[in-house]
Amino acid sequence: MMKVICYVLASLLTPLLLRAQVVAARSAGASQVVQNQSLNHTISFVVNGSIDDVGLPASVVFAYKTLKNGKYTEVSDTVVVVKGKFRYANNVTEPVSCVAYLIKQTDEEDLEPKTSEFSVLWPDGAKFYLDKGEINIKGKTMATSVISGSATQQEAELLKKLFDPYEAKNKAFERTFKEHADAESALSDEAFEQLPRTMALRKQSNALYLEKYQIYRDFFKSYPNSYVALALVRMHISRPSSSAFALELYNNLGDRVKNSVEGKRLKKMVDQRSAISLGQIAPDFSQTDQNGKSFSLSSLRGKYVLVDFWASWCGPCREENPIVKRAYEQFHTRNFEIVGISLDNKKEAWLGAIEKDGLPWIHVSDLRGWENQIAVKYQVKAVPQNWLLDPSGKIIAVNLRGKDLATKLAEVLK
Repeated sequence: MMKVICYVLASLLTPLLLRAQVVAARSAGASQVVQNQSLNHTISFVVNGSIDDVGLPASVVFAYKTLKNGKYTEVSDTVVVVKGKFRYANNVTEPVSCVAYLIKQTDEEDLEPKTSEFSVLWPDGAKFYLDKGEINIKGKTMATSVISGSATQQEAELLKKLFDPYEAKNKAFERTFKEHADAESALSDEAFEQLPRTMALRKQSNALYLEKYQIYRDFFKSYPNSYVALALVRMHISRPSSSAFALELYNNLGDRVKNSVEGKRLKKMVDQRSAISLGQIAPDFSQTDQNGKSFSLSSLRGKYVLVDFWASWCGPCREENPIVKRAYEQFHTRNFEIVGISLDNKKEAWLGAIEKDGLPWIHVSDLRGWENQIAVKYQVKAVPQNWLLDPSGKIIAVNLRGKDLATKLAEVLK
């Protein structure tokens, strides 16, 4: 079964932040329009909202990021809802994805008349693109509202419609595969994978992936200058397994978005990701190991090497460690080595996890967490992640997990 991956998560609005935003909105009185003049503006927009089912005093929080001098600036603005209506005007440098949350407010008097408690009901929200001109949000709730007026949003909705048939087939496939896995749950992983039914379903899964990628390609042909297309490149470039596809998509973008600030930023990411894709020589690195000595990846030339990113605080990493350890014990004497790069920032936790999990291979860390210099070089945004290198240092596999690691090693270490 697929394991969960630990991601660097930054929630747009935590409950406490939502509470603070609503308090600020209440303090603002009857103001219905927020206009922020602190950014470098190129696109002006107005959002007009009409929500039927409000029922309580409410506010809407608009959360998004916009580019300023080549860097993202977080924006979180609040407007008051009056009789179900709200209006928000601002500027962005380029079309951007936005989440708008409806927050309902309640005043609950307790037994003492002068004491009032303030609470926030968890909001419902809508995700859409901010773009030039007037954008209209209308519906019974934010989550079920119809959004119109944004050209980029229309392109996003078109892509969703293109995906609807695929999503239906994919959900049906997932149900079928789960039923098959449940029926054969008594088998080992190896025996399960050898079943004719399993192999047929794996082929079906691969066909679905190819279908999904073709939908993206078709969308790019019709909308090469869409910021939705640009977002698709951003999504795929963050995944090591799809970096080659991200490069293909980027090359099919139109000049308008390629020459945008975000397009130029993504080009750097595409180039960096290309350097750590299949067939490339893995970038060398040096860092201090668990014994306080300097270690360099190039010192292992001549061996098959697994470059493995993990952390003591990452549950999925710790669950994977026994599997990696078994592969190490099976293949270490056959010219195989592992280098673990920890994204910890506390030495005690790092060394403690190595000892507790009994990990006998090479470990390095600069104890800078997600800012680990090797992780930055390899664009690691999630753990666990790994790269398998051949004796020349060439990348021959990415993100081998579970039985896939031993299977690949058995293939190359004959």
